[in-house]
Amino acid sequence: MVVMDQEHGIRVHVVDSGARPRAGDGLVMKEPGVMGIIKTADCVPVILCAPSLPAAAIVHAGWRGTAAGIVKVALSAMAGMGVAPSDVTALIGPGIGPCCYNVGQDVVSAFEASGLGHGIFEERGGLTFLDLKEANRRLLMGEGVGRVIDAGLCTSCREDLFYSARRDKLGGRQMNFVLLAESGAP
Repeated sequence: MVVMDQEHGIRVHVVDSGARPRAGDGLVMKEPGVMGIIKTADCVPVILCAPSLPAAAIVHAGWRGTAAGIVKVALSAMAGMGVAPSDVTALIGPGIGPCCYNVGQDVVSAFEASGLGHGIFEERGGLTFLDLKEANRRLLMGEGVGRVIDAGLCTSCREDLFYSARRDKLGGRQMNFVLLAESGAP
């Protein structure tokens, strides 16, 4: 297993030949039998897999990483292994939804600077809410990913299933993982 401390950035590591990075926000799995784990509480886990090729990735996509394009960094690392984006299926896992993710002007400015600001924010009751999953979906589709599946689960709403950093303030985390089987398939 490879478990890292998350940094809320865009550092993505390729796991091969026994490499075990200690910190970052993404893992590209090249080594069969090794599980890549990302911890989340409201940030969005994104799993990328190429079912016909022995390649998969998992990223921790918080607002900073999403605005900076972490899924693009992971796709680029996979492309270096011969994986075309059109061969990738992406799963957007449970994360805070636009129903609950109230953000400040600093977040809005970061997304506007990255060109992602249009259509991912909603104003309600004088507050601004971000659709972090939609931002990641748009990045993935913009890179030509063949299929994007959203689990459709909000970590803040679903207290019965998930920890939420904003709701709980207790430090709990979900463990999200991807593994290349010994046969090489994700």
